[in-house]
Amino acid sequence: MKIKIISGIAVLALVGGVAFLYITRPLAQPTVEIESATEHLSDILANQKGDLALFRIVPKNSYVEFHINEVLRGSDFIAVGKTDQVTGELAVNFNDISKSQIGTVSVNARTFKTDDSRRDGVIGRAILRSEDSANEFIKFIPTSLKIDAGPVMLNKEFDSEISGDLVIAGIVRPVSFSGKVSFLSESILNGYMQALVKRSDFNLIIPQVPFVASVGDIVTLKINFSAERFN
Repeated sequence: MKIKIISGIAVLALVGGVAFLYITRPLAQPTVEIESATEHLSDILANQKGDLALFRIVPKNSYVEFHINEVLRGSDFIAVGKTDQVTGELAVNFNDISKSQIGTVSVNARTFKTDDSRRDGVIGRAILRSEDSANEFIKFIPTSLKIDAGPVMLNKEFDSEISGDLVIAGIVRPVSFSGKVSFLSESILNGYMQALVKRSDFNLIIPQVPFVASVGDIVTLKINFSAERFN
């Protein structure tokens, strides 16, 4: 009986080890370049009165981050994931910035990097399920923009709040980002936005992995972007 118990434990340990290696292995590569995922706002310029200037997020000068608390090897730890694979367009009304429009912002969920490649594999494969083609991109679809009315002024920071639908792994929830935007010139727009979301609202389940005792439910999402005018 003792031998059977020991053999059973050994089998369970082997199965657990294989499962751990599977979920932590490197993720599949993105299927398209991030620029190809841009949803364009050209139709707004064609259908809306007034002059609108089109800006597009520049990935190499931008990034998206998530921050989440966990207990790692018995100590509190903040896991940070970061990617520059983000795209989106803005249509800016220079006469009245409050009448500007923001298009869908897309982030490739396969490209988040933390301080540990094994964590990256777990996040992408088991939590965000980004190897499923339907979940490769996290999307934020804006529905409203709150910002003080008035003309664009260079080098001035505008407090702003952008509300919309956030889509993660097929789950859609309303989210509001708040932050600041500023214009370095008539052709360069910078912005920083942040939101708090609940992991459980998106059914993002954390698998059991060695050394991690618990993971928090609150996730801080940040986007720091630079956009360039192209019309």
